[in-house]
Amino acid sequence: DGYSVCENEFGEYYIVGGCSRESVEVMDIAVVKTDSDLNIIWKENFEMNESYFYDFAKAAVHPVAGGGIIVCGSFKYASTLKNDLFVMKIDSAGNEEWSQYYGGDGSEAAYAIEQTQDGNFIVAGHTSSHGSGSYDAWLLKFDIETGFHNTVYNAKPGLSVYPNPANSRVTISYRIESDSPVQITIYDLFGKIVKVLEDSIPDKGERVSV
Repeated sequence: DGYSVCENEFGEYYIVGGCSRESVEVMDIAVVKTDSDLNIIWKENFEMNESYFYDFAKAAVHPVAGGGIIVCGSFKYASTLKNDLFVMKIDSAGNEEWSQYYGGDGSEAAYAIEQTQDGNFIVAGHTSSHGSGSYDAWLLKFDIETGFHNTVYNAKPGLSVYPNPANSRVTISYRIESDSPVQITIYDLFGKIVKVLEDSIPDKGERVSV
């Protein structure tokens, strides 16, 4: 099954999903590279430890300049059903260059990934291990060559949306620890943008958008 796709600078596509093994109840990461006409160039499976389940709903992929991709998402441990965040770099030939896993006593996951102006990557997700103890926003920046990271932003006490679900009016509150870019966009159930509430670099502190 495929769950995320991106196009590189050469017009080629990378499709990321997963496949199950017949012998054990575990899912591996599956990556397919195609040309612009969707002819398969290569396809590779990246085997996970048998104690892991791959969580497709939290997968994202982004092309790397010059070829290759960065994949992020989460793994669920079969023994505890706890999630850890993962990031993996794959070269243009389908070889894994590095992979990193991050977690704690709680649950971590990655939802989106973007390349930064300095050529590295930034990953957005959530954590319940390293924030205020609840589910907090988590922003990690990764070195493109090594996969080493530093925490750019850890929201405390996190993002609050009220009421949820909402009909015609919603209040969104959040806190930032430093002057940082913020974008808040509301989508409908079909993925169509309803309204951009915030797209600026506000001052640190508590913020509310209505």
